[in-house]
Amino acid sequence: MIYDIEHITEYRFHRPVELGLHRLTFRPRDGHDMRVLATELVVTPPEQRVDLVQDVYGNSLALVLPAAQADRLKITCRFTVEHLGSSSFHDVAASETDLMPPPYSIAERLALTPFLLPSFEDPELALHAWTHPFAEAAQQGGPRAVVARMCEAIRARFTYASREAEGTQTPQQTLALGSGSCRDFATLMIDALRVLGIAARFVSGYLYCPPLLAAAVQANEPASTFAAVLAQPAETVVMADATVAAEAAEPAPARVPLAPGPIVGGGFTHAWVQVFLPDCGWFPVDPTNNLIGGTDLIRLAVAREAAEVSPLSGMWWGEPEDFAGMSVTVQVTARD
Repeated sequence: MIYDIEHITEYRFHRPVELGLHRLTFRPRDGHDMRVLATELVVTPPEQRVDLVQDVYGNSLALVLPAAQADRLKITCRFTVEHLGSSSFHDVAASETDLMPPPYSIAERLALTPFLLPSFEDPELALHAWTHPFAEAAQQGGPRAVVARMCEAIRARFTYASREAEGTQTPQQTLALGSGSCRDFATLMIDALRVLGIAARFVSGYLYCPPLLAAAVQANEPASTFAAVLAQPAETVVMADATVAAEAAEPAPARVPLAPGPIVGGGFTHAWVQVFLPDCGWFPVDPTNNLIGGTDLIRLAVAREAAEVSPLSGMWWGEPEDFAGMSVTVQVTARD
C-alpha cells in the first residue's frame, strides 16, 4: 500500500515577531515493513537554515531556523511511503515460549531497560490491580495472549474522548475516568505491559482510515470536515505542541464508544504502542482501535513516553497578545 501524507502547521500573529529555532519530526521511520519513497519540506517565510539530525531513538528530525521576522509561519511536510505490512505478531516462531515475563536475553534486556521501566508511579497499585486478569491470561497463551487481550480490553471498556488539554493523562487517571485520547490509551497500555515485564514504547504517526471519508459522504458533509483545524488564544510565547493541537481539533462528537464502532483517530496525528517480544521483534499495537500489525499505521517516531515525541515545537519572541492562533491539517491518502 502506498500513502501520500501532507501535514501542515500554521501559526498566525497580529504583527511580525522574531521566530526562533523549530524542531520537527520530519521523516517517517522506515524499515523492512515500510519504505519512505519521497519527502518534502516547505517553510514560509523561507528558512535561513535546515539541519537534519537523528535523536537518541534514531528518529529523523529537522531543525529549522526561519530567515526573517514574520506575522505567519507555515510549515508543510509531505511524505510518500510504501507500507508492506507488519505480520510478526501473527507469525508464530518455532522457538515460541509461553513464559512470563518474556525470557529476554541479557543483550536484549540491556537495550530494552528504558522500555521495561514504568513511566508513572502507582502508589495505590491501581494499575497493578488492573493488570492481574491479563497476567492470568498468560497461563493460556503467554505474552502474545497478554498483548492481544489488553489491546482488546482497552478498545471495549474505555470511551474515546478528544480533549484540548496539553500533555497526557497518567494511566491511573485514564483508569479512573474510563476515557481518554489515543495518546492516553497508548500510555496506559505501555505502563501496564511494563508492569508485567513486557517491553513497550510510544509511537507517534498517522492512521489511514477510509471509513471516515465514507462517513462524510453519508452525512452530506465535505471531506474537509475530517481535516483538523484549530484556532486558540496564546497564553505563553512558547509555540504550542502540534501533537496536542492536531488531536484536540478532532471533529464532534468528542466522545466515541470504542466497541463496537468505527475506527477512530484517522486523518490526524495518531498514537499507538510498539511491543517487543523474543522472536517477534518490535510490532505495532493500537489499543484505541484494537489493531495489531497490518498496513494502516504509519509510524513517524518512537520514544519511551509521549512527552518525548512532538511533530513540531519551537520558539518565538514577542508579547503574548501577539499570538493570533494556529491551525493544523493532516491528510492521509491511499493511492489506487
